[in-house]
Amino acid sequence: MSRLAHAVAARVLEAPEPFDAHSHRLVDGARPLVAERLSALEAEGLIQGRLPTSGCLCFPRLPDGWCDQTFSDFAWKSSGLAVAPGHLFGRPGHLRIGFGRKAEDIREGLDRLEASLRAYREQH
Repeated sequence: MSRLAHAVAARVLEAPEPFDAHSHRLVDGARPLVAERLSALEAEGLIQGRLPTSGCLCFPRLPDGWCDQTFSDFAWKSSGLAVAPGHLFGRPGHLRIGFGRKAEDIREGLDRLEASLRAYREQH
């Protein structure tokens, strides 16, 4: 690691409160948006699963028969969406979605996810 990375890590460990507060603000702002959008996608049969009660990651399940790696590749190529296939985390058939960012960024990512899910469904 670089000296800069060490210095930043030392600063965070010495006084984590501002960093913790920032990350909590981001997640608290994004969580309702993610919950609402995933619920709508689930109602359409495009994914399954709910948000966990804490954290900034979720692993919704893709429809039966969809390969998580194939869909992840498709999402990247079709809409520039980087979504991790769940098999990399022991969850084949799922996606790993992170939402520890500003709500505007999350909204854009969810728009791309929705577009990719719809386009993939049409082709398969």
